[in-house]
Amino acid sequence: MQDLLIPVNDEGRNRQRAIEFCAEFRGANRRPKFVFGCTSYAHDIVKGVEIDAFVDDIFQQPFYLGKPVIRSTELPSNALVVAASIFRPTTMKAKLDSLEVESLDFFAFRKFSG
Repeated sequence: MQDLLIPVNDEGRNRQRAIEFCAEFRGANRRPKFVFGCTSYAHDIVKGVEIDAFVDDIFQQPFYLGKPVIRSTELPSNALVVAASIFRPTTMKAKLDSLEVESLDFFAFRKFSG
């Protein structure tokens, strides 16, 4: 699942993939979970989910909300990533696609995570 932004075409299949991603991200599984972007949206996500770290290539502090901040190049290949940055969504999608990690944007996560 490489889709960060859910395209309008094939919406039914993408909806199901987003629901499955959210269930896995919110569940107690062994895959590492990350939030990309140290933003107010990120703060909203971690209220209900235990994550491993935040990912941010610009943020200069080593911790955010008590969690470590890593660079995108440090993401493990089996990571689940919710993108909490709303600026330049196509750039964010391209970045996550290039890292080949499973990801979903914040708005889809909020919509489908229940």
